[in-house]
Amino acid sequence: MPYKPRILVAGFMPENSAQDRCLQIALYVGETHMDYLLAAERKCGLSIIEAAFGEFKEIETIENKKGEKIDNRPALLNSLIEKKLK
Repeated sequence: MPYKPRILVAGFMPENSAQDRCLQIALYVGETHMDYLLAAERKCGLSIIEAAFGEFKEIETIENKKGEKIDNRPALLNSLIEKKLK
């Protein structure tokens, strides 16, 4: 199978509103590549990503109140999406 280059957040041009929302979320969490979010959006739709992003923001609020930061923001979002897919 030929190598498929990863899709960088920087310079990504959304083709529809769902991809635009994925880009906004990727920028918010500090993701550098779009591949995972775009694949998740194709697989399960934007509603699952939005639900996971809502949970992410709740966790972020709790961590901020404790004076702590999320170590790997993109990984946390991806794990929340994975949980929703199961």
